[in-house]
Amino acid sequence: MDKDDIGIPNNSKEPRISEIINEINVRKSLRSTTRLTILLMLSLNKTMTFSNLVEVMGISKGSMKNHLDLLEEDGLIKGKEVLTLRGPRLIYEITEEGKKVYLEITRLLSQDTKL
Repeated sequence: MDKDDIGIPNNSKEPRISEIINEINVRKSLRSTTRLTILLMLSLNKTMTFSNLVEVMGISKGSMKNHLDLLEEDGLIKGKEVLTLRGPRLIYEITEEGKKVYLEITRLLSQDTKL
């Protein structure tokens, strides 16, 4: 379990908060503030290289790989290797499913809720 694990028991009476908690608890990949931030960055930037993600997040390559693998296994992002003049690069982008999940979470958070 990550140090930034945010899995929360679903015992809230507030329906909107309950929806957010359910979305986070259903998807293991969303139980981390680091992975939520990666999803946010890919939603805003469309694509990012592995190196860019490591640099922006300030975490180790191994840790980044683990976070990206969980998001990819859950179908929220996809990675591909592309050849560039500087050699092969891993490029990540948010999937349609990832966009839907991101938009749903931001919609729920933007409603008048008290967290």
